[in-house]
Amino acid sequence: MASARVSDNEISFARPPVVEVIAGVAIDGLGAESAPLLTAFWHTALRDRFPKIEQQPPYFPPMEEFPVGAAGVGFQFNVGAPVARLWASTDDGQELIQLQPGWFACNWRKVKPQDEYDRWLSRRAAFERSFRALTSFLAAEGMGEPKITQCEVTYVNHIGAGALEHGHADFESLFSVALPPALPFKLEQVASQASFVLEENGQPTGRLHARVFPAFDRDGKTPLYVLELTVRGRPRGDGLSGALTFLDGGRAAINKAFVALTTAEMQARWGRVQ
Repeated sequence: MASARVSDNEISFARPPVVEVIAGVAIDGLGAESAPLLTAFWHTALRDRFPKIEQQPPYFPPMEEFPVGAAGVGFQFNVGAPVARLWASTDDGQELIQLQPGWFACNWRKVKPQDEYDRWLSRRAAFERSFRALTSFLAAEGMGEPKITQCEVTYVNHIGAGALEHGHADFESLFSVALPPALPFKLEQVASQASFVLEENGQPTGRLHARVFPAFDRDGKTPLYVLELTVRGRPRGDGLSGALTFLDGGRAAINKAFVALTTAEMQARWGRVQ
């Protein structure tokens, strides 16, 4: 994934195939009874920039767990009362804020083919600005600062649109993912899913989840693959600064995974910088 701030060891792309970016946090301190308060927050603090509002089913972020001595991947799903999730979006639909007791997120979406991803620094700033506005609003209402319990960053990419001569069977021209041993049958399509533990000093800090699955472009005819990369884990410190530190690290891990999973041929097509 490209960024306006590129380190010496980071690869970026002039034309990244990103169609959606989500930066979010799971939070404690806002129960189901706070839903009207979040609606009031939209009305007083967000409505001018995010005039469109709609309800969506609640999102219960999987909580990444690393039990001591446990083998393999472990995570749990939060189960609670079904509370509506509010989507507040800009007029053009590119930017979106998700409001729900227990969950807050900012999205960027590629709505039109000519839309260009505005890079991670802009996404980070949008998340920080909106979350600070939420905490200021809650403070004015006499509520305590919400406690961030987990962070999540997701990049969704459309890979290979217009470049698949033989449809979804051209998987190997897009991805560096090993396929099963050859079978005496014609390959039609591929789906892949994997999880990786992120560590620092031998201790787990989060997980990276990678999913690849076949799909079609907006016209319903042009084959492509969706590459979805998500990093989740606990904040790297207290408060918003700890969450931002984790989100920056998660975005960097996603960048590495994206480069490792895609072919040099496709990277050249996207304008690989380094």
